[in-house]
Amino acid sequence: MFEKIRSYLSLLRAEQILRRYWVVNSFDGILIVLGVLFGSRAAGVLDASSIIHITMAGAVAMFISGFFGCYLAEKAEREREVREFEGAILKKLDKSMIHDASTKVPLFIALVDGLSPLVSVIIIISPFFFSSIIGATLAFYISVILAVSLLFVLGCFLGKLSGTRILVGGLKMVLVALFVIALMLLFGLM
Repeated sequence: MFEKIRSYLSLLRAEQILRRYWVVNSFDGILIVLGVLFGSRAAGVLDASSIIHITMAGAVAMFISGFFGCYLAEKAEREREVREFEGAILKKLDKSMIHDASTKVPLFIALVDGLSPLVSVIIIISPFFFSSIIGATLAFYISVILAVSLLFVLGCFLGKLSGTRILVGGLKMVLVALFVIALMLLFGLM
C-alpha cells in the first residue's frame, strides 16, 4: 500500500507539496499553541483541563479546515491537470494510473495538511495531561520548550532540505519563536 502511495506521489511530483504542507501547517499549529499558552497564562487560566480543551478544539478546527480546504483545492488542481493532459494526448485517462493517482493524491495531501498541526498541538500540550503530577506551571514551561524544540526540528529539516546549514535552519525557527514570545511580553500577554 505504501509503495503504491509513493508511486502515485512520484508520478504526480507531489512529494514537495507534502513536505511544504507538513512544515507550514506544523509551524502554524505550533505558533497558535504558543499564543494560547501565553494568552492563558496572562489571563491567569493555567488550568490543565481548560488548556487541553481550548487547544484541542483549535487543533480539531485546524484539522477540518486544513483537510477539507486542501482536499478541495488539490482535487480541483489534479482534475485540471488530467483534463489538460487528456487534451494534449487526445485520449481519455479514466482507467489509467494517472487518473487513479490524481484521485488519491489529493486525499494524501489533505491528510498531511490536516494532521500536521493536530500532531504538533498534541505533542506540545502533552505535559498538561500530567499536570496533576507535575503541576500546571511546570506543564506550561515544558510545553513551551516542546514548542520551541519542534520549531528547531522543523528548521533543521528545512536546512537539510535546502542543502544549507542544518543548525542555522533550526536556529532561524527558534528566533521566530523568541520573536513571538517577545511580542507577547510586549503586549502584556504573559
